[in-house]
Amino acid sequence: MLPSPEDPTVPGRGQPPAPPGDDQLPAYLQAARSPEARKALLRRGQFQVIFGMIWFVIGLGLTLWTLSWGHRFYLVAWGPMLYGVIQIVVGRATISRSNRL
Repeated sequence: MLPSPEDPTVPGRGQPPAPPGDDQLPAYLQAARSPEARKALLRRGQFQVIFGMIWFVIGLGLTLWTLSWGHRFYLVAWGPMLYGVIQIVVGRATISRSNRL
């Protein structure tokens, strides 16, 4: 016979969950909240922002370079610029997440 969901003798049933404290978290979550993990996440976010800025500048530079030729047709390198903006947004989100740890 299966126990009823309200049976207090079954662990985890019929009683509210304990509030999570640092001592009750699994080891992998405790390690994820460590100062070293926060610092690593912050550095990763900073790298992503710088990497995104570099890609954006490359795309903008290519576009301006082809515009300076004076021809009727020119190249708008929107791909590298879009990738750069995405990397900047992801990097800022990573930095924000590291500040919440």
